[in-house]
Amino acid sequence: MKILFPVALFLTAFLISCASPKPLIGTEGYSEIKESTIFSGEVSVNLYSAHKLDTVESSIEYMFYDNANLPYQDSVNRIIKEYIAGVVSDGGGVTEQDSQLNVEYIEKAINEFRDAYYSEMDLYEEDEYFGGVWSTESTVSILEGKSNYVGISFFNWNYSGGAHGNSWSEEILIDLKTGRELKLSDFFTDLVELSSIAEVIF
Repeated sequence: MKILFPVALFLTAFLISCASPKPLIGTEGYSEIKESTIFSGEVSVNLYSAHKLDTVESSIEYMFYDNANLPYQDSVNRIIKEYIAGVVSDGGGVTEQDSQLNVEYIEKAINEFRDAYYSEMDLYEEDEYFGGVWSTESTVSILEGKSNYVGISFFNWNYSGGAHGNSWSEEILIDLKTGRELKLSDFFTDLVELSSIAEVIF
């Protein structure tokens, strides 16, 4: 009896460890849909001055949902795609409606920025272009961890000629259940009173 008990215990533990935690393919209620993950990385390109003596790196640090399955993930990807199209590539050809948000899309966007710079430079003789080397630095971050919403954080510094570059930042909140972009009115019911408080503080 003493020998049988350890053997039975070992066999039970072995059979439990071998059992598959997920149902077999074809089982009712089983889905083959892959889980969404946040894909991140950076693309960059070097732009040269008219005399090829100076070079400035332009870059996009990005995040997006790979294999987006839920409405809020679709919303996040759509907003990120619109941001890249509008800020980095100035709404060029990469922004077609059927374009997919992926690494290739982001690479095309920064290459469009590069091509726009060289097209601008080609309008001048070599000794006549004094606009400076264009540059863009963009960061896109997805901020998870909140119970009801996910955040998207944007930062961009951009120089495309003139006396100085420009920078801006923005954060957008997306409802996890509906995928809707949240507004200030979703958090505060009395915006008039909020404005009064803000005027005192700022």
